[in-house]
Amino acid sequence: MSDRLGCEEVQDLIEAVAAAAVTGESLVERRALVMAHMRTCPRCRASYLFLLDALQLQKEAEARLAAAGDPIPLRFNCVEEEGWWRRLGDRHPEVFPLGFQISGGHIREALRAWKIGGSRDVPPKDAGEGAVFFSEWFGTDRGTMTARLTGRPRVSDPERVDLYATLSSKESLPAGLHVSVLWGSEFQAAPLDPEGTGRLEDFRLEGALEAEEEEFGPDLILTFGMVREDATHEA
Repeated sequence: MSDRLGCEEVQDLIEAVAAAAVTGESLVERRALVMAHMRTCPRCRASYLFLLDALQLQKEAEARLAAAGDPIPLRFNCVEEEGWWRRLGDRHPEVFPLGFQISGGHIREALRAWKIGGSRDVPPKDAGEGAVFFSEWFGTDRGTMTARLTGRPRVSDPERVDLYATLSSKESLPAGLHVSVLWGSEFQAAPLDPEGTGRLEDFRLEGALEAEEEEFGPDLILTFGMVREDATHEA
């Protein structure tokens, strides 16, 4: 492996390095090369930190569920029987990072409903925004917020979508907020615009349409957070 990596190579390694940082696995050579690149590359550094936040939130939620001895997540906030989403992480005054885990089965059904023209929960394809994957309000120490994730599948490949993630609040949102989405091995991050929306282009929801009823695919992790400056800190 070369002593220096480019952005494309680093993006291919970021998931493994971030996952290792969360689990404690040793990836000495790859970690050193990735960290060296990120010291001079803000884009790759931000991607790594957003992914690290998403994985850490997921790990903490799984640990709480295991300690409770209950296979049903404790923080499902919806009234539907399946409980298809839950908020990740502890609720603290800083609010961010703010994470949500959304059922792979729900993502699949939202895409299928959009494809056939809509349902009671998903607008028809000519409604403009595409499939609605997530749209919920919740309370925080900053007041009530609403998070929304929609996606418009591309005509050439229905499993490739342009995602739009929006965070809204009656109170002003802090400057510098970004959104990230993790689905299986696919990960993207983007800044929120002044209206609170981030666009993730050409995102692949692999296997979502072809999955059988019992094979929902991976859950989707949606995270809103701030850019941190400790990406190159060695543990």
